[in-house]
Amino acid sequence: MLLAGAAATALTGGLDLPWGGRVPRDPGCSLLRDPLWARALYLDDTYRQVALVQVDLHAVDLDLVRAAGRLAWEAVRLTPGRVLVVPSGVQTAPLAATWQGWPARPAGYVEYLIEQIAAAMIYAARNREPVSAGWSPLPSGGAVLRLEPESGAPALHLSELPWLPVEAVREQSAGYAGVVESELARLDPGSAVVGVLGGAADRPAAREPAGLLQEGRRLAGETYLAAQAVVPAGDLRLAWEQTTVTLAYDLPAEEQAAERLAAAEDQVEQDLPTGARQSADRELELARQAWAAALRGQAYEREFTLTGVGIGDGCLVAAPWLLSGGAAELARAASAYGPRTAVASGVNGLLGLLATPQQPLSELAAWHAPLPFAVDAAQRWAAAVGQLTAALQQQAAEAGTEATV
Repeated sequence: MLLAGAAATALTGGLDLPWGGRVPRDPGCSLLRDPLWARALYLDDTYRQVALVQVDLHAVDLDLVRAAGRLAWEAVRLTPGRVLVVPSGVQTAPLAATWQGWPARPAGYVEYLIEQIAAAMIYAARNREPVSAGWSPLPSGGAVLRLEPESGAPALHLSELPWLPVEAVREQSAGYAGVVESELARLDPGSAVVGVLGGAADRPAAREPAGLLQEGRRLAGETYLAAQAVVPAGDLRLAWEQTTVTLAYDLPAEEQAAERLAAAEDQVEQDLPTGARQSADRELELARQAWAAALRGQAYEREFTLTGVGIGDGCLVAAPWLLSGGAAELARAASAYGPRTAVASGVNGLLGLLATPQQPLSELAAWHAPLPFAVDAAQRWAAAVGQLTAALQQQAAEAGTEATV
């Protein structure tokens, strides 16, 4: 029997906090357009539990995720390793991640985020009830999961949202994800939706407020219609698998690598709180690797963990980097679940930018640090997704859960 619950907690920070977008601005957010949220979906089949949390933040560091996971473990015995925190990529939120050359994260806001993300998971766990579930592909790419409580309560949704970069303004806002989720709530009153950041969408109009609103409403309508077409099945079990993939970062220019190393060394010399210190130390290690790679003329490799969650006839694949639309579709083509594969990017940390040669990420030109992967990384990523999703289906079959596409 599959149980599910959802909850949302506020993440809105005080005004004039440092920006959390790719272009931090001083003094920060001075106006409030709409509130920020942590939206949690808790899944439990009595054998394993999984929590997915979408946060209205540009990015989130792994140390913050782990701290929230520890609080959830103490309250509801949710295994910390089964926590997936997915940022919405919004550019108009306070700083929650440590980046090269950026100011330290506001300690008070970080503590608040940890407590609120944990609270969302705890409340969602306590709200859980028996559900039936089913997936549907989205016409624009991605997939939506619809969970229908047996009690007749409003449905719960997990939906992939394309990444739409939005220029930062002096207003704290949930941005694009907030538009989609509020519109879905209007179309399906009482329902809850957790949106996960998928591949980038090439829709320049969404960079402006009017285009953002129009595109958010369009996608919300598309998601609503797809979810309504789902015929949920009951008596489901969760499948959970992880695999590793080794990817090479693109070879940085020597001058660029030297600048990154100098900025990282300056950062670690500052008086930082524990979480920021850990992030700064990780950045220093990466900067040293980049510098060494530039000197020897050979790109440096790193091993990453991919996570898959299987639910009935569909699955979610989570990765710690941002994807171009082409890289997301490459994963779906390789997935054992086909188009019923939702892809979540930037999960539990943002460690790179993955694109295909045919569909690059426009963000690479303006990115703050040399974090793009080498050109062959997309093929390795797709192969890892194929391996991961095949293992998910095998686990589901052994548990007696129908998982055919």
